[in-house]
Amino acid sequence: MFEMKAVPPRPAGLDTRQLQWSTRTQYRDPHLCGNYTQGPLRASAPAPGTDLENNLYLYKPTEPAASTDVIQNVGTSNPGDFVQLGHSSTQLVNNITFVGDNTDAKSNGALTVSAVRDANAFNNTYPTRFYNVFHVGVELGSSQMGIYSNTLSEWFLKNTADGVEKYSNSVFIVTDDLANCSIVDTGIIQEGNPGNLRYASGIRYYNTDGTIEVLNGTAENITGQAFYGPADRDDVVQVTYNTAVDGTGNPLGSTTKGVGWSSILQPTELDNGVPVADIGRDSKYSLKGYAISLTGSNVKSRAQLKWRINSPINVSTYKTFPQTVNMWSGSYQGVN
Repeated sequence: MFEMKAVPPRPAGLDTRQLQWSTRTQYRDPHLCGNYTQGPLRASAPAPGTDLENNLYLYKPTEPAASTDVIQNVGTSNPGDFVQLGHSSTQLVNNITFVGDNTDAKSNGALTVSAVRDANAFNNTYPTRFYNVFHVGVELGSSQMGIYSNTLSEWFLKNTADGVEKYSNSVFIVTDDLANCSIVDTGIIQEGNPGNLRYASGIRYYNTDGTIEVLNGTAENITGQAFYGPADRDDVVQVTYNTAVDGTGNPLGSTTKGVGWSSILQPTELDNGVPVADIGRDSKYSLKGYAISLTGSNVKSRAQLKWRINSPINVSTYKTFPQTVNMWSGSYQGVN
């Protein structure tokens, strides 16, 4: 008597597997800008503000190779089936056709297939010579990464099994040749909210309830296709104590005062709160004036302050304001 057994299910195809980058960005909290540039996409476009640590952000198209994890034991690799690497929309750039069991690795451009084998070799519940499986991964060199410059593009895998098409998820790359950010014009400090001023020898001093306004600062290469994120971070610009011309104490009351995107960008440079692309790219951008509170205690000094600005590529060098900030927040005898 023969025992009839059910046909085992086919090993999982690409449509149930996760393609992901094994290399990650080495840059500084890159998030996708508003109104970023994108090529034609098959999948839904990532939303502005997306954290690119989970994809791959490259600031130059000529960066070294970017690799995905190898997806193992994908079914099936029967003769005549094939796997393809797709790039943006439905453009298929590399193809490997299977010709049967073959343990030799195969490569075509950025696409690599390895360990083509009988499914029984990784799971003995499969009958021998019933299904084949394969490992597949992607390694992009500079030529593939340079297909689109200063653009978000998409990569995905597709294979056929007995004539049925299976697609992996999509992964994205942002290529960008943004240069290092720098401060062009230091700007000036002027009085903001004077608060309860103090006077000594005809000199005005702030107390702890005053603010200063920073005006006319300019910087270049602030954003490319990505920005230093997230959008609500409060330390894009950092103002800190430099030195006391005379006296002692830090008018800021802390090491650094941070300023966020909404305080330094004009409304036209924000897309629902997300910085737009290419702010100050290779040209200086005038920052919106912003306020800094003076909260130092037991300060009696004429102090100089300095500032710097962050981008996803670097943090600029400090520039020192030419004006001094006069503050007297300790014990006081004088004429108000």
